[in-house]
Amino acid sequence: MAKDRVTFNKHGLLPKCDYVYTFDKLRNSVFVNGSKKPSIPDWDSEWRAYLVNQAEILVNQLWDIGITEI
Repeated sequence: MAKDRVTFNKHGLLPKCDYVYTFDKLRNSVFVNGSKKPSIPDWDSEWRAYLVNQAEILVNQLWDIGITEI
């Protein structure tokens, strides 16, 4: 089951499931930018954005050689 809305459990974790996201959607998400409430002082949005950019490069390379399930 794919989910479009992110809901964390009481421990701040996502339930196990498939999540359908574009890289643009991921870059603009709470995963990169953090939560507006409460803010985490050491949240490194720049580093997280870098990781998303690197993941996108890797995924595109995998797609180029025919791997479609990542």
